[in-house]
Amino acid sequence: MNQQEKIAIAKRKTFERLKEDLADFVQVGDYSFASLEDVEGEEWWVVVNLVAKKNYDIDEAIEDYEFKKESKEKKKASKS
Repeated sequence: MNQQEKIAIAKRKTFERLKEDLADFVQVGDYSFASLEDVEGEEWWVVVNLVAKKNYDIDEAIEDYEFKKESKEKKKASKS
């Protein structure tokens, strides 16, 4: 099995788990879904894309996210 086939299988497995939640979304690509949202009377499309990554360091990703989130909160607090 080649890399592309493995990526497709990973995405398909996640899609199967999310299928019910994505039922109200419009499929706009193989693994891309859009949801129309009303924001103060304006229509906004929110797009969700499924991406498969090999050798993804989840711990590093979480640390980066937490650091960015904390930095953003500190910056917002200093503006107040």
